[in-house]
Amino acid sequence: MEPGIFQTEFMGNSRILAESLPEYKPIYDAFDKSYADVKKGDQQKAVEAIIAMVKSDNPPVHFPVGSVATYGIRDALRKRIDEIEAWEKVSLIAE
Repeated sequence: MEPGIFQTEFMGNSRILAESLPEYKPIYDAFDKSYADVKKGDQQKAVEAIIAMVKSDNPPVHFPVGSVATYGIRDALRKRIDEIEAWEKVSLIAE
């Protein structure tokens, strides 16, 4: 399983630091803004998807859960394939 981002308390009180360092405020602020803009999945629907996957006759080795994981992994793999194809001729010189 490769879960995406879900609406949980993880980014709430569990994220409060004992002492905030002002040097890191711009980083935290940027992260908080980007996190707020991300579509978060529904935990119950994620459980239903996982159960359906586990009960299937042919469960996948890799199972992204939610749109952030699905689209993020797909985009990363496409970029990797594009790079491999761009350098294929050079790479195959080694054969």
